[in-house]
Amino acid sequence: QEVPYNVQQKTVVWEEGPSGELVIQQKLLVPKESYMRLLIGPKGHMISQIAQEASRDLMNIFLCDVDIRLSVKLLN
Repeated sequence: QEVPYNVQQKTVVWEEGPSGELVIQQKLLVPKESYMRLLIGPKGHMISQIAQEASRDLMNIFLCDVDIRLSVKLLN
């Protein structure tokens, strides 16, 4: 429950792709390794689900295809 409040987002890439899609690359920065494991989930399923849902929401907003790539890193 406290994980979302401790995640910082850093946009690495926000650009138009070769086919006109919106390409977004985000780093999700967390203070604890346990948060990192929770966000990634078993076999990467959780982070994949988060990316799919965010992509779907952004497609509805921007009315174009969205390719979102998320990575999770520990804060230094």
